[in-house]
Amino acid sequence: MYDLNDNKVKLWQRGKTFIKKMQGLFNRYPHLSKYVFDIERNGAKGDQKTTYELYPCPEEEAVDLEELEIKKPKILGSVIWDKTPDDMQVYLDTGSFPKPDEEQEEESTPTRRSNRRNSDAGVSRRSRRG
Repeated sequence: MYDLNDNKVKLWQRGKTFIKKMQGLFNRYPHLSKYVFDIERNGAKGDQKTTYELYPCPEEEAVDLEELEIKKPKILGSVIWDKTPDDMQVYLDTGSFPKPDEEQEEESTPTRRSNRRNSDAGVSRRSRRG
């Protein structure tokens, strides 16, 4: 999100209930980056029951972030984990990601996935949720 008040790009984390509100906006404004919205908070900072209303501001011109020389937050490796398909498979099999030492070790030995296929043939996979 680009904040016009202080000219900064910000990551704005919202809960699951905010998804429905965003879906409604996507239906009306398929290219959200071309619009400016006023965001109104109803509730105290940190309150789990805080709600937000978003109002389009047609009189405001959207900012093209590609034209600005602004510091953008690093997303890959921070908000979004940078994991390989093999890392993801290890997570599905064990419930945790491999440590950097294990990643190097796995490159020289068969992957856990291939070991599992050979030893667990015919056994169905169950995922672990947490």
